[in-house]
Amino acid sequence: MLLLAPERIVKITPEKTKASRKASITRVEEKELTLTLESPLKLYPGEEVALEIPQEEDALYIIKGRVLKAPGEKELTLGELSEPTRIQRRKSQRIPSKLKVKYSFSLDKKYQNNYKRGICLNVSQQGVLLATREKLPLEYELILLLEVSLKGQEIYSIKVRGKLIREELDLPRIIGKFKYGYGVELIDPFPLLDN
Repeated sequence: MLLLAPERIVKITPEKTKASRKASITRVEEKELTLTLESPLKLYPGEEVALEIPQEEDALYIIKGRVLKAPGEKELTLGELSEPTRIQRRKSQRIPSKLKVKYSFSLDKKYQNNYKRGICLNVSQQGVLLATREKLPLEYELILLLEVSLKGQEIYSIKVRGKLIREELDLPRIIGKFKYGYGVELIDPFPLLDN
């Protein structure tokens, strides 16, 4: 299982008590793994536990298992591991895209035509993932001009206001000159809609 690797931080929760603790995976074998807990948690062989493994910022994986050994309150060996179950953590689903987008930092109409090009890698109800050619400052508001073509027909421009809330550091999907990625939270998107 690629999700289970030494030094990965996970959350362990006993099914009986629901008293969660952070833990670090110290050893992975074919049918069992050993964890070191950050703080003590008394568990006994045979108890069922759930491991929460964050894989992506929008997803969480759950693996259930059973305590095989608990030599101390900070070390455990688990076995009988289930297949991972993926749980979506976002409020709205992301839709992958490669929309052409233009962006401007100016909210002043006088300067809004100073747009730079980017690519929208995914869209959700709350935001977009924007790929740019240059590094952008976080917490800045910007205007996005999304160019949408419906079934190969006419291209529509949708103007939305957003805020740069996080930098995406690992974006292997970005190719060419668009090497920086940013999570943009949409702010009041509908008042700026163009017809």
